[in-house]
Amino acid sequence: MQIVLLQIAYLCIALAFNALSASLALAGRKPLAPTNLVAATGVFALYALALWSGHAGFDTAYRAAMLCFVLVLGAGGVLAHLRRGPTQAYRSVVAWMAAILTNGMGVVLNVAGALLGARAVL
Repeated sequence: MQIVLLQIAYLCIALAFNALSASLALAGRKPLAPTNLVAATGVFALYALALWSGHAGFDTAYRAAMLCFVLVLGAGGVLAHLRRGPTQAYRSVVAWMAAILTNGMGVVLNVAGALLGARAVL
């Protein structure tokens, strides 16, 4: 399967996690994670654009973007959750672990994309 398809799957999982978290918050319940959903949505919109660039054949732009997203998702999506620990800000320890594992998967896929290019088959 091409790396971009796996990255699209990651994107869908991350967006679903954030959508569920937002719906819980809007219902007056504790969200899954203390994520700034406006900022996360902006990051994921840029991420989708980067994935499109790879799919469209702009491999250099795609690889450069993947390097940037390794840093963004690594710092904001993995390290930020690890630093907080499974605190009261999370709905549960499972939600905390899901946030880390989901973004960790994104980081791994982005490293692979940066090194191998958008057309790589894993």
